[in-house]
Parts: sequence; C-alpha cells; structure tokens
Amino acid sequence: MNENNTIKKMVSGILRGRKNASFDRHIMHPEREWFVVVFIGVGLFGVGIAWNVSTHFQFKNVSISNTPVAEEAVVYRAGLVESALADFEVRKQEYEELKQGLFGNQAEVSAEPEEEPAATEEPVEESSETDSAEVPASEPEEGEVPGEAVLVI
Repeated sequence: MNENNTIKKMVSGILRGRKNASFDRHIMHPEREWFVVVFIGVGLFGVGIAWNVSTHFQFKNVSISNTPVAEEAVVYRAGLVESALADFEVRKQEYEELKQGLFGNQAEVSAEPEEEPAATEEPVEESSETDSAEVPASEPEEGEVPGEAVLVI
C-alpha cells in the first residue's frame, strides 16, 4: 500500500507541474560546476602565458658570437701536383691504347665482308636447346687462376 501512495504522489506532482520530490537538488549545482570549469580553463591559460613570457625573457638577450676562424694558409706543392698529373697522363695513354686495341679491331673486322670459316676436322654439334655456340675455355697460364679475369686500369 505504501508503494501505491508513493506512485500516486509522483504522478500528482508531475501532473500539477511540481518538481520531482525524489530529486535532491543539493547534489548537483550546474552554475557552480560551470564556474569551476571556467576557472580551471582561465588558470591553465594564465599558466601558459606565464611560461611563454618567462621563456621569452630567458632567450631575449642571447647573442650569437661571430668569432672569426683562423684560416690556415694552404701550401701549394707544385712538384707533387705535377707528378700526379704526369701519372694521370700515363694512365690515360694506357687506357687509350687498350681501348684502341679492343674497339679498333672490331671496327676493322666489321668493315670487311664476312667470310665463312674453313672446314675443321671435328664437326660442331648444334644444340637444339640454345642458339648460341659454346666457346671452349682456353688453358690458364702460369700464375693465373682458372675462371679469373684480369682488370687493367
């Protein structure tokens, strides 16, 4: 029966436009909470301004010193430069001779009409797997390792 009376009071309060009696208005205070949040925001903003001002004054009078660096005189050794240039000239001549020997012969061979090779005693078998002819490896000379190429600079 007690429950019916409580329900009737709540319904009559809603119908008459009265505030809900079960709600405790002392727990929440929206105005107080709004002022607390605004006060915390303004406080953080003030701390940020104070920190920026202190950083500005800390670095305001920093000067960059422009001290001249003692330059050392460069010693020009003409003899050393001339010997290096002579070494490079020798290398250039050797390179040109090698290049002329390799590429010059190919140009001469390609200018001549191709002749068919002479018949050899051993017939060459053509493989159906590859179109290129296999070149037999030459015998290594003394001091050479088989399969090793020599690079001359």
